[in-house]
Amino acid sequence: MQKNHNNRFSTCLVVGAGGFIGYNLCLDLAPQCDKLYACDTHFSENILKKLKQSNIEIIEGGIEAFILSIEDYRDVEYIYYFAGKSTPSLLEAELDRGYFSDQEFLVMLLESCSQLKNLVSFVYGSSGGTVYGSSTRLPCRETQSTKPISAYGLSKLLQETYIQFYARRFGFSAKIARISNPYGRVLTHGSKQLQGFIDTSIDKVVNNETIEIWGDGEIIRDYIHITDLVKGVLALAEKSTPQGVYNLGSGRGLSLNDILSIYQQLKIKYQVKYIEARQIDVPVNILDIEKVLQATSWQPDIAIETGIKGIMEKRLQSQIE
Repeated sequence: MQKNHNNRFSTCLVVGAGGFIGYNLCLDLAPQCDKLYACDTHFSENILKKLKQSNIEIIEGGIEAFILSIEDYRDVEYIYYFAGKSTPSLLEAELDRGYFSDQEFLVMLLESCSQLKNLVSFVYGSSGGTVYGSSTRLPCRETQSTKPISAYGLSKLLQETYIQFYARRFGFSAKIARISNPYGRVLTHGSKQLQGFIDTSIDKVVNNETIEIWGDGEIIRDYIHITDLVKGVLALAEKSTPQGVYNLGSGRGLSLNDILSIYQQLKIKYQVKYIEARQIDVPVNILDIEKVLQATSWQPDIAIETGIKGIMEKRLQSQIE
């Protein structure tokens, strides 16, 4: 049985608030905060409107804008960091810009933490799907070695190290969330910002387009609904949760073909095309979530069949409207 996390968070900063996880986190966090700042380099018009409706203070211009006006934000107690290049393929194609700029901006923020005397907790959204690499030990545990095979995974692992270093230097608690494969973007971000197989394939179905699969469809992933993920992030942020690295996923592995089988069970009609596999894709990734369960009692509630059905129904309804 999952316990209720009723602790209030006084003053919070979400970096990457215009992105999928950051945006959804803001919406859930706002009622639990006395004050919430949402920071990003860019916000879509729709997201900006919804954040303002929740009485969230917007910091446009990203980390640089936050640092330039840090005198106004010295009351920050909790930082949630979900910024950076959004996809492994995009980062792989832009190593010179994406990889190094991600490290630079994170370090800039961490250096500024010396001025945030009330900072309690820094929660970082890492990638459980890429930092472990092609692991022979499944499901992946936080204690096992990390061997990323993509620039994205390497970048995330390096950022974890930076955060832990600065946490020791400045005395705040670092919570690293190694996240599996979240889905639900189609409900909040529209087709222009989609990533992940479930969201992109549902969008293809709704628009009568062909689903494309890299490889034979047998790569296995651990999927988690955005609603469950946000609850897990908030559980990690609480003062009572020990600092450290935590996997956030479902603990269940499904192949891309398994997802298509769920579509068939739900009577979802689709067309599929298999294309050449990518070298940056780990063949199998499943996360062990026992550590976070023991530390917080959090565990995912939404079965993937239920999650997919709900998303599909809402997407089809929005098409009608």
